[in-house]
Amino acid sequence: QEICLWAAEDLSAVAVNFGEKSYFAEESDLGLMDWPTLLDGVFAPEKKKITHDCKPLMARLLQQGYKAENFVYDTALAAYDLNPSQSDYPVSKLATTFLGTSVDDGVRKFFADVFAGAATGDVNETFYKNR
Repeated sequence: QEICLWAAEDLSAVAVNFGEKSYFAEESDLGLMDWPTLLDGVFAPEKKKITHDCKPLMARLLQQGYKAENFVYDTALAAYDLNPSQSDYPVSKLATTFLGTSVDDGVRKFFADVFAGAATGDVNETFYKNR
């Protein structure tokens, strides 16, 4: 099963969607001992990952010693394939253009509106507590 995910630029926060369940976690919620374990699980090579603009995320993962494998779909790359003349591909612009809705580019709003919809309402629970 694929997971949809977002990660902060410094990998200090992640949002993950598994079908109808969505989770958000910050390093400050878990502490330094548990955070690497969570990242190891989220970015495990066997997990198929869907994200937006995976190239910088893959670079961050490699810089911090994680594997950057099995990214199967990149919404920014897909948007480029549909319209290569555009100069940028923020989530808010893609949602308006292709989904006919407006969203913020912030992670909680992004995950709630684009990936999770109104599925469960538990976006703010931490991934660690619900795995």
